Amino acid sequence: MENKRVNHEKKEIKIILNPEKDIHAAGFTDNNIVHQLELKQVKQIIENLKETGKGYCPDKFFRRVHNTITLTGTRGSGKTSFLYSLFNEIKTQKDILTLEIVDPTLTEEKGHIFLNIVARIKERIDRNIDSKNIKIGSEKLDKWNKCLNDLAAGLPMLDGINGGLDPSDWNDTTFVMRDGLRRVAGANNLESYFHEYVKQSLDLLNKDYLFIAFDDVDTDFAKGWPVLETLRKYLTSPQIITFLSGDLDLYSFLVRKKQWKNFGKTLLKNEYDKDDIYVNEYPELVEKLESQYMLKLLKPEYRVTLSTLASKLASNEIKIYLKEDKTENKLSQKYSFYVENAWGIKGDNMKNVYIKFLTSLPLRSQLSLLNTFSAIDSIQEEFQSPNNQRHQITKGISDVFYSELRTANVDIWEMINGYGLINIYLLKFLLDNKILDEASQFFPKLNNPSLDGAVVAIGAVLSERISSSPFEMFDHIIRVSNIVSKANTWTLKAKNTLPNIENFVAHSRSLFDYGLRKTASLQSSYIVSFEYIPQNEGLIPIKTLQERDKTGRDENDLRLDEIFEKSHILYNHIGTLPAIGIQDIKGANNTFYSFFNILAAIGDIIQQDDVKNMKDEFVRMAQFRTFPLYFNTNQRFSVEERSGYGEDISTVLSDEQNNEIMSFVQKIDTWKKSWKDDIIPPYLLGRIMVRTASTFPNIELNPEMKVGNLLHRQIIAFLNAILIEEIMENQGNSRLRLNNPTNSDQIFIDNFKSNVNDHPLFNFIFNCPLLQSYINPELFDKIGIDSPKINIYSTLSNLNIKGMVVVKNELSKRNRTIKDTKEDTNVLIEYFKEREIDQAIVNFDRVKKAILKLFTNKRVLSTMVNNHLNRIQNSDQW
Repeated sequence: MENKRVNHEKKEIKIILNPEKDIHAAGFTDNNIVHQLELKQVKQIIENLKETGKGYCPDKFFRRVHNTITLTGTRGSGKTSFLYSLFNEIKTQKDILTLEIVDPTLTEEKGHIFLNIVARIKERIDRNIDSKNIKIGSEKLDKWNKCLNDLAAGLPMLDGINGGLDPSDWNDTTFVMRDGLRRVAGANNLESYFHEYVKQSLDLLNKDYLFIAFDDVDTDFAKGWPVLETLRKYLTSPQIITFLSGDLDLYSFLVRKKQWKNFGKTLLKNEYDKDDIYVNEYPELVEKLESQYMLKLLKPEYRVTLSTLASKLASNEIKIYLKEDKTENKLSQKYSFYVENAWGIKGDNMKNVYIKFLTSLPLRSQLSLLNTFSAIDSIQEEFQSPNNQRHQITKGISDVFYSELRTANVDIWEMINGYGLINIYLLKFLLDNKILDEASQFFPKLNNPSLDGAVVAIGAVLSERISSSPFEMFDHIIRVSNIVSKANTWTLKAKNTLPNIENFVAHSRSLFDYGLRKTASLQSSYIVSFEYIPQNEGLIPIKTLQERDKTGRDENDLRLDEIFEKSHILYNHIGTLPAIGIQDIKGANNTFYSFFNILAAIGDIIQQDDVKNMKDEFVRMAQFRTFPLYFNTNQRFSVEERSGYGEDISTVLSDEQNNEIMSFVQKIDTWKKSWKDDIIPPYLLGRIMVRTASTFPNIELNPEMKVGNLLHRQIIAFLNAILIEEIMENQGNSRLRLNNPTNSDQIFIDNFKSNVNDHPLFNFIFNCPLLQSYINPELFDKIGIDSPKINIYSTLSNLNIKGMVVVKNELSKRNRTIKDTKEDTNVLIEYFKEREIDQAIVNFDRVKKAILKLFTNKRVLSTMVNNHLNRIQNSDQW
């Protein structure tokens, strides 16, 4: 016998979306039906139910069933459109009578659902009588009229119908005998009368089954419960096929609410609050009642859930296309294009995360998004600029996620219309929803559809704002990234725990538009209040401007104000710009160089709208200012910036000095205008700053290192982080050295030379004239770029890092295990004094960290730490 090859290949299911038309709930046909598999499943259930109801005669053998087909899905998943599609197909079956879809939310307040159905059937019979399809006086019509009369006797007894018996009616014996008992009997037999009424109606119309569909039952609790009870009590004939759409969770909640109500207030008041045992027993009882009710009425075997487009795309059998004009494109490819153009996401991994989230949205939301995205295709239209086009797209995205944003307490109108800084809204959103660390990089992976939607919408706004203004990048780094970096080590709220995020945000005024440099400086003053390893935070301790050593000083150990020539005002300004004074509780100032102050100053300068204002802002940024520690209760001023020991902003500059500064600021203005309006992913800056922050603590220090060397190393760590993350986002990690440049520039140089493609974000930041002025000129020679004319690296290389010389002299003494001796306590005291850490703020954690840093101990007993702490606090050496 010849073997025949059997073809087991499954037929591809093709779905075509037409967002402009599909957004309106309507019945679809053929390939336009999104939920084709679910429709096939429902049709098969209907065929099975028809078999069970075939030949049913209630007058011979009464039988009641609960065979409601339940269509479940979230709001906007396409249930109504599915129902219309199903309805259109059912109407073509000659053996089924279809009534108009029942939407309880559109019925009158006092109109009972059951009466509505009876009336609709009667209306259909009357129409056929009027059209003479049914002959008056026929035997079938007479039977039908009798059934209607029998049914009518019990209808006034329905709940909520005013035709029920009034208590006074029972005093009239004639009424009781004539009408009252007849009504009661009719009510008792209402279900069987209805079965017969349906049977006779179908016979008159030459049909075998009645199809009744309910839509949006779950949206109105007041109307939802009567529908469920009508299904349970009356729509029980095997000849009736009922269809119910809605969210199963809301049905469950509706049933639970009714079960609690059935207990009554008196019972709950007297027993539920009486003993703790009822706290467990009553909820369990309600859960059992709800479960049994749902299993009986909405049987699991007849439940159909509408799957998302994401789950359909995961199947090899289903292909989804988007209809555009006369062409069809794969939905996943179009989403890939839209994600790249709206969020700037190019990396496949993150792009797939966004596509999976978007295709998992309710169908209605996706259709709205697709309509919004279609505007991207016409971005070249002359009447609309790219920036305005992107703004309209962002607004459309925010409109789609309006409910999610409102739920997350985001003021959408102000955020979209640019009333305030986007990063203030963003930070507030992260803090209010307690997702500072989890959502700061805009991954829609919070397992919370509402928060994920808000994250995606805010991310789109951020990307659009950055594309319009490079200032937003620097604002995000200072206002958001610097706070997020603490989320893994600090508690969120102040619960007798210091430091914490809540106080950090409040102290730094991060939720207010007070200027980036002020915010960055206040962040540093808070950090210094608790952290005595400043270089980990991009801070470099230097000699204070007014500092004088009582015992004499090394002529080579210069102060900041001694290394610049006063006549060269531009270099003086650039050199003072990163400096910050932090006042301790005794009023003494500790001076630091801050890497983040440079970024903040760049942001403040380029935020200005013209060169003159930029120049004025540059001069203002160059003023040395002092800020208090967090716990400085003896401060002589509030937490506000104040002028320190530099010249006042009103200092009159010579024409030559003014021209020199203006020339430099014009370079910054030219650089600012070179921003290419590229859309960068909302998470890219977060990734860059995570890499930067993790590099700073690992930068190798040595006693010979100067301020210029360390600041250069910090800047190169930042630039290398940008280069790596941008390359990995756009083209993977091909030819990249992923290590961080902690002790030389070689890693950065190799990455720079081996990746010659255009990297707009890196190129823009790297070419900043102000940032380049602090970089070692030798680096530019090594990478084949002309060195900048304005550069103060060599000058800063004459400035010592405060405490570095003492550390060098003491290393030989401290390279041993600490003991519980006064001598070792003195070593700790000297260490704290060199860093100008006040005796009053030395605590257990500071002592323990100092021991681990200065001595060879890998583990320190708490007893020893406390003993050293007591001696430090009682010492008179301070």
